Amino acid sequence: MLINLQGPARQVKVRAGFQPHWRTQFIYTCGAGHEVKVFANSFRGPHPVRGVGAIECPQCEFAAKYPPADTGK
Repeated sequence: MLINLQGPARQVKVRAGFQPHWRTQFIYTCGAGHEVKVFANSFRGPHPVRGVGAIECPQCEFAAKYPPADTGK
C-alpha cells in the first residue's frame, strides 16, 4: 500500500545514542495498520520538513512478495 508522505500520523524526537543531537522522526500508518518510521532529512529553519511523494509500506510489500506458507493442517 502507498503511504502519502505529506500526512504523518505523528512525529517524535529521538536520540541515536548517548548525547547526539535530537532527530525528528515522522511516523506514518498504512491502510493495513502497519507503522512506518521515517527520519526527517530536511529542515526549514529549526522546523523539520515532511517528505514529498509516497512510499510503499515495506511490511505490506514483504507480505505480498512472500505469502505465508500453507502447512496443510
